Order: sequence, then structure tokens, then C-alpha cells
Amino acid sequence: MSLEKKYGIISYEKKPIKLNGNDVQNMGEWLQMFAVEYLFREWGIKETLHISRNEASRYSGDSCVVFVNGYNTCNNARNLSTNTFPLPAKIKPVFLSFHFCNRYIPAQLKEQLVMHAPIGCRDEETRDNLRNHGISAYTTGCVSALLPKRSAEAAANADKVFFVDTPERLMPFVPSNIRQKAEFVSNLYPLTRTDGEPIMTEEESRCSCAYAAERYKKYYYEAKLIVTSRLHVAAPAVAMGIPCILVAENFDGRYAWLDKWLPLYTSDKFDKIDWNPQQIEYEEEKKRIKDGLRKIFLEQTDKEEELKKIDTYFNNRTRGNYNTVYRNALMKYSFLPYNTKYAIWGTIEGKSNQLKFSIEEIYPRWEFVGIYDKYVQGNFEGHIIQSSENIEDSQDMVYFVMSPAIYKEAKMKVKKGKIFFVDITNGLFEGNF
Repeated sequence: MSLEKKYGIISYEKKPIKLNGNDVQNMGEWLQMFAVEYLFREWGIKETLHISRNEASRYSGDSCVVFVNGYNTCNNARNLSTNTFPLPAKIKPVFLSFHFCNRYIPAQLKEQLVMHAPIGCRDEETRDNLRNHGISAYTTGCVSALLPKRSAEAAANADKVFFVDTPERLMPFVPSNIRQKAEFVSNLYPLTRTDGEPIMTEEESRCSCAYAAERYKKYYYEAKLIVTSRLHVAAPAVAMGIPCILVAENFDGRYAWLDKWLPLYTSDKFDKIDWNPQQIEYEEEKKRIKDGLRKIFLEQTDKEEELKKIDTYFNNRTRGNYNTVYRNALMKYSFLPYNTKYAIWGTIEGKSNQLKFSIEEIYPRWEFVGIYDKYVQGNFEGHIIQSSENIEDSQDMVYFVMSPAIYKEAKMKVKKGKIFFVDITNGLFEGNF
């Protein structure tokens, strides 16, 4: 048996899927894997182990040092365990470019984060959350922003404008000369299976990974401009030197680093978009960040000092506004009592969390009493999910309904309390009062 140290990368096989013919795999996940592979090649690490995020907690292979990055949560949209944490003893994690969706951190994960701190966080929201839990943390941005700049020849020959998952209401603001060169694409890979095991097969994983590689190659060679709502389209575009416009109905805290380079255009600012953006020049800064991460990962430096340097770079920026759709909608209801009791009806990964975070920031004295769902069991931000069959109508309660599928049920069940119907795209609330 070789005593040489082994290194691992988080990959994205074996994702739990819905067998409804309408599930997707986000190609941005594979991109983050590609980015770490690129860094490893630069660092002279030739052989690596791929460890699926979806079963990392059950890993039993060779002991290895693993670059733990990307989007992480303890429970997915259907509250199925992501099987990532706690990491087993055979994995020595180095947390860099790490995002954690939840503000509640389970005890075993917190113990591991404390043990391996300081933590390099992808965004400011994760960094601040970890610090609030007493964990030393710093912002490092995403590894996808460290990919190599494309060649001058590729840039000169690129002539397409890619619109990647952009909001419909953007279109009236698009100049005609831009529209003429437009190609509309999605960064979501369709999973159309309706039977078998509710886990991505090896073939599905292989195909989605290959599709992602081809898509980013297409951007590299063909994109004169990219207009997108996707974090992992904008970040590699900046890295490759492709001019990019970042647009969305709402930007959550995952973007609280990317505004170092790009304005965050929400729908109220679509009329102010600069349709002739220049490529971002940051090759020297990119080199310094990559060198710092190399020293950290290979234990060649004081980890905290190196992370502080990177954090300082990202802190020096004009910050965008995050969760503005939820925040603006909530501000309309300032007439409610300062100690309003509320519950969330429906668990939608990321969306339900961000709504709760926004309420806590705007109305810190409102009391969260629970979350309800007819089809999902488990935990949400440290609270047990209760069956919506057990909802008791009360005049003291406000219910935030997260899915159009349960609007009708909510109207039938809640007569005394107040209902806010939440449009997770536009954040528009419409009450029954």
C-alpha cells in the first residue's frame, strides 16, 4: 500500500432526483468540480479521488485530503438528507470556497467546522453565519472565478450573445443589435426519467457532466457577451475574460462576493443596464488568490493569514442589495404588530430559507412558530416540519404560503389568520385580508 498522501475532489454523481420526467441537474455544480481539477493540475496533483457530495458521509475508501467547496445543505428540496455531513474520519477536509445554505448548523457539522477552521467561504453570507456560530471564517469567492482566461484568438472569433436563464421581463430592455445576435440557453440539464431508482444513474451522471463540459467550451469559444442570472455562468465568464451582464428578479446572499466585479441588475434597474460591458481584468489578483489557496491546501503557510488577504480583497467592493424582492414586499406589511407570530407553509430549498432570513432581518421581533408541509418530513433550520393537516387556524397567526399548489388548501383552512401568498420569482405577497 502506498504511503503517498492522496487528494480528493467533491463531485456530483448520485444526486437524488424526482421521477416525474421534469427534474434537472445544474451544470454549475460540475463546473466547480472542473475548476478544482484545474487547480490541482496547476499544483502538480496528478491523481485525485472523486467523492460524491451526495454520499460523502458514507465514504470508506483511502484516507485523503479533500477540497470541500460549493453549495452545501443538510437537507435538499424534498428534505432528503444530502448525505454530505458529517464527513467520516478518512476524509481530512479543507473548507475553501464553501457555501452553506442554512443558518442553523447541526452539532456534528459545527464540530467539524470548528476543528478545521478557519473556513474559506464562497460568499459573505456564509462567512457571517459561521462567525455568528463562533467559527473563524473568511471570504474566498468561488473557485470557478479562477479558471484560465481564454486566448486572444478565441476572444477575437467569438460573435454570439448568450442569454442564459434570464427573466422574461428583461426582453423589452434588450437593444435590437444585441437581440439579433442572441442565443437563448439554459444551464440546467434535463433529467426525464419516470421509473427506476430515484437517484441519478452512472449514465445520467456521465452525460450531464459531459454536457456541462461542452457547454462551457461553447461559452469559451463563441461568447462575445453573456447575459445571465446564473452565478456559475457569470463567475467563469469573468474568469475567461468574457464580458458579462448579471440580471435576476432577486439576488440572494450567494452573490455577496461576485459584486466585486459585476453590478447586480434587478428588474427595477433593467433600464440602467450597460449593454456594452468590458471584460474584467484581474489576472494578477487571480494569480495571488490561486497561490494563496495552493499554500493553504498543501499546508505551506499560515492558513488564517492567507485567508485574511483574500477576504480583504473581496471586502473592498461596492455591495449590491440582496433579497430585495422579499425585503421590499415585506416592508409593505409594517402595519402588522411588532410581535407578529408567523409560520411558513411549504419547504422549497433556498427560497423558504431566504424568506425566513429576510423576516428576521426586517422584523426581528416577529416570532417564528413553525413550518408546515403535507408531503415533506424532517427538519428546517432546526425546526421539525409539521404536517399541514394539523394547522390550527388562529387570528394571531400569519402564514406564508410558498407554493401555488397549496393556495387553494390555504384559503379553505385559514379564515381567522392572515395568509401571504409568496411568488418565489417576484416575491409579491397577496393577503386574504
